[in-house]
Amino acid sequence: MKNFEVLSIDIKCDYKQAFDYIADAENLPKWTNQFKDVSGSRASFDTFNGIVDITFETHAWSCPQKTGHAQV
Repeated sequence: MKNFEVLSIDIKCDYKQAFDYIADAENLPKWTNQFKDVSGSRASFDTFNGIVDITFETHAWSCPQKTGHAQV
């Protein structure tokens, strides 16, 4: 049984813009289908068995210095 799928995309923007967007947990529902709602450290996560409310932490240190577009 397949539990997950890893995909990659090209984001055509400044590296820092991509880092800042992805590092902000509030944006999770915009770029991953499993997160249905995020507010602070709480989120609703869609699983094979239905929606689960979770508590989580994100750690995003300073953006590495890189130019061009980022592959995530």
